[in-house]
Amino acid sequence: MPPGPDNPLGDYRIRLSLDLYSIHGTNDPWTVGRLTTHGCIRLYPEDIAELFPLVGRGTPGEFVYEPVKLGQSRGRVYVEVHQDVYRLIPDLEAHAADEVRRAGLGARVDPEALRTAVRAKTGVPVDVTRGAPAPPVDRVRDGHLALGD
Repeated sequence: MPPGPDNPLGDYRIRLSLDLYSIHGTNDPWTVGRLTTHGCIRLYPEDIAELFPLVGRGTPGEFVYEPVKLGQSRGRVYVEVHQDVYRLIPDLEAHAADEVRRAGLGARVDPEALRTAVRAKTGVPVDVTRGAPAPPVDRVRDGHLALGD
């Protein structure tokens, strides 16, 4: 497809060794993170513009399938849960609990909050910290929520 505003790949495309698939931008940013591609990875135009010059020909990479991701920020524990679109994990709740144990976070995670997050599968990080209420969100900075202290 020729370059231009109607090109669904956007302005940049990183070809992978299996040429059928790519990491690319998009002319339709609402599709990023949704099951709307045929196997490619879509990035926001500003993100692919930043990544593209950093990836040289032959750069090795690896795709990792992780429908349950854990993270920590400012003493809080977060879980981000996505649909298991390939049906590789027979019990997503048990898998999430195993991930928490492997990360050594069992004592810090509220099991009911974790189950609720797994069942919701929003694809958005959810605070699952045991005990204290979450800090307030006080502003948006550079497109990200900034948490109050």
